[in-house]
Amino acid sequence: MIFSALIVPWIVFWLVLFFSGQETPAPAVLIVELALVSLLVWRISVAIQRYREPTKHPIFHDFARFGDPLALTSSIERELASGEARRIGDVILDGRFLIVLGLQHAVIELDEIAWVYPKSTRHSVNFVPLGTTTSLELYSYSKGFRFTSLTLTSDVALFDALRTTATRARFGFSIENEAWWSDMRVSLATRDAAIASASTKTK
Repeated sequence: MIFSALIVPWIVFWLVLFFSGQETPAPAVLIVELALVSLLVWRISVAIQRYREPTKHPIFHDFARFGDPLALTSSIERELASGEARRIGDVILDGRFLIVLGLQHAVIELDEIAWVYPKSTRHSVNFVPLGTTTSLELYSYSKGFRFTSLTLTSDVALFDALRTTATRARFGFSIENEAWWSDMRVSLATRDAAIASASTKTK
């Protein structure tokens, strides 16, 4: 739909100029259209490939470090069907994982979630306010989201669900939590460096 919305106006513009007899910037228009069509064909081919082989989807790579991706995803699908796991927007929560679907895909073990807090962002253009969006910023003990937060579409239900499932996490923004997480990241990085050094010496 996005690619169609980009391609169709260019085609209409070109046709209007063509039938009106005006001089048209045909080379530039055709180059842009060709680029958009190429992107469209590429994304369609990717979608077909993932439909034929679901394991080609990037979410399976996210699951790979936790075991057999196909077995894990099949188990979660059964949990969703039985009601053991729940879906909140683009997020799935089961007894072990937080799974983010969509373009910003990610899989995090609930025990690895370190800090979650809501964040409001005001949007404006030329000082004209356009509104405010709210998100959940999530950091993890694991390396994936230790220094850069995972931004989730905010939902009170999701925040409340994480409070009961992410038992090692701190919730809410405060100076104390920010200082704690800053110190914790240094400790985790030092620990990882020590483990890597010991592993290298062992080899």
